[in-house]
Amino acid sequence: MNRKLAIVAGLFVAMGPGLLAQEIVAMHANIPFDFRVGDKLVPSGTYLIQANGTAITLREEDGRVVAVSFMTIPESRLAPLADGKLVFNRYGNDYFLASIWTPDSKEGRSLPQTRQEREVARRGAGLVQTAAVQAK
Repeated sequence: MNRKLAIVAGLFVAMGPGLLAQEIVAMHANIPFDFRVGDKLVPSGTYLIQANGTAITLREEDGRVVAVSFMTIPESRLAPLADGKLVFNRYGNDYFLASIWTPDSKEGRSLPQTRQEREVARRGAGLVQTAAVQAK
C-alpha cells in the first residue's frame, strides 16, 4: 500500500509543474479614454495587460494592479494578428473592455457583459459601437 501511494505521489510531483504552469502573455497599450473592466472604472493611460489562462490583469506602468477579470471566455480567429488588440464596447461616452487579442496568436479572451454594461446598453436602446486599441 505504501509503495502504491509513493508511486501516485511521485506522479503528481512529476506532473505538477506542467499542470500548474500557464503561459503569461503580456502587452502594452495606450488607451485614450476612461473605460470599465468588470465593475471597475479605469482612467485613460498606458497599461500592461497580462493574460494568464482565464484571468486578465491590467497594471499601471509602475506595476500597480488597477483591474483584474477572472471571468473570461476563450475566442479564436482564423489568422493571427501581428500586434495585439483590445476591443471595447462603446455606448455614447461609456467604454467597456469586451475582448483582448494577443500578438502573434489566433487566440483571444472576451469578457462577459456586466450588469452595469447591460443597463447602459438598455438605456441607449442597445446601440453599440466597437473601439479597438492596438497593443504591443
